[in-house]
This record gives sequence, structure tokens and C-alpha cells, in this order.
Amino acid sequence: MSRPRLETMLDCEWKSLVQQVGDARGKDTRLFAFADTIAARNFAGTNDCHGWIGVRFQDHLRAERARFCCT
Repeated sequence: MSRPRLETMLDCEWKSLVQQVGDARGKDTRLFAFADTIAARNFAGTNDCHGWIGVRFQDHLRAERARFCCT
């Protein structure tokens, strides 16, 4: 689980969203895509749990470029 993996997941989600919705969406809409990746603690408790969460979104109507935020 890493930031590059999360960014790849978000890229895939974003491209899929734009392809599916395309020009059919209303002119007053903004799009967003969400992705997360988590490594949970195993039963034996021998690993560290951690995760990434990210959102790609348009901060204004029909923006050509979406902003990205992750933590």
C-alpha cells in the first residue's frame, strides 16, 4: 500500500468516470473520484496496519484539470 498505488487507482477511477458520464452530465455539475487502500493488522499482530485515502475533484464547474488530495 503506497501513495503511487493510490494515485494509479484514482487515475483509473477518474478516467472511468469521465468516460461513463461524458457529455451527458449537466452543465452545473462537478465530478469527484474516491479511492482508498488499506493494510489491516493480521491475526497474529505481527505487521503494521496503515492506509491511504485520496480524492480527485473539480473545484469549479467543468474544470479541465481535477485537484488531488490524499493522506
